[in-house]
Amino acid sequence: MPNPTPEQLAWVARTFGIDLGGATSSTPPSSAAAGFITASDVKYAATTVKNVVGDITSEIGIATEKVTQTALGIGDSLVETGEKVQEGVKGALGWGTPPTAAPTGPVTLTSQTEATSPANRARLKLGVGERVTLTVTGGAANWTISGAKLSAKAGTVVTMTAPIRPGTVTVTADVGGTTASLTFNVVAPSTMLLERTSTEHYNGIPPNAGMRASVYLGPDDVNFGAAGFVEDEISAKASGSWRDKNGEGHSPGPFLPCSDTVVAGKGSDANATDHCWSGYIPGLNLTDWTGQISWRIPWHWQCGSGAGLIGYATQLVVTDAAGNTTISKAGASYGPVAIS
Repeated sequence: MPNPTPEQLAWVARTFGIDLGGATSSTPPSSAAAGFITASDVKYAATTVKNVVGDITSEIGIATEKVTQTALGIGDSLVETGEKVQEGVKGALGWGTPPTAAPTGPVTLTSQTEATSPANRARLKLGVGERVTLTVTGGAANWTISGAKLSAKAGTVVTMTAPIRPGTVTVTADVGGTTASLTFNVVAPSTMLLERTSTEHYNGIPPNAGMRASVYLGPDDVNFGAAGFVEDEISAKASGSWRDKNGEGHSPGPFLPCSDTVVAGKGSDANATDHCWSGYIPGLNLTDWTGQISWRIPWHWQCGSGAGLIGYATQLVVTDAAGNTTISKAGASYGPVAIS
């Protein structure tokens, strides 16, 4: 069927209340005017089809059965984006993407992550923003997807970019009417781990302990190379010999992106060093140094405009009566270190 005329597009906009693009109607529906089409618009269109099938077949000349079945399928699927709604309604009217040639062999769909770690590159669990190469056999395909981006809508090989927020993504390749699909589970960072790399202690200063540590974001079965993290500001809770530091800020950190390296049992390497230090208590000369100070630090992940809470990393400093001090945070620790 040839492309729709402006008159036909205007008729669809008038009849369905949906502007397919290019229609001459001067008053598109409110949802189209806002730049998207809602599920309720699709339901309305599907219901309306039941009543106007005769008009469609007489005015546009499309088989009644095809219009009824396809349009009702659109309503049932409740597609998520305006673009997909438009393509679906166009398909119901015979104006959709032309089918590809019949398959020349089995139609199979495989995926391979661009990141080389973790080792399982065929995994269907992805980190936010991960990129995956999708390949279909049997011939060139028309591709559809919900919730993610594809580099192309047709061909044998396309690249998928996972969404910047967690969720489920289904991609389908259609080769001449034969389809194959894959469903991906996209997750955000949910754990953080520090691994101590060096220690600090300052002679002649009252109780203190410090360390530097590498940072990892988990889980370790996906890659967070497209994401990173920030530490928020938080006030300390302190008691005993550390009481003068009660309410002292931790200071927020800058955004730190992850590398493409994933370490088993740890997670994506943030390629950053966290400096954890207790500070010290000036002007004190005690016989009993018992006390502690802690910061319950919120960590947030970011991937483009996507963001969320990973969890809380408690930086804890504990000093015993003799002044022996231990510092710990997110799995890393140093001490007890004696006053010297």
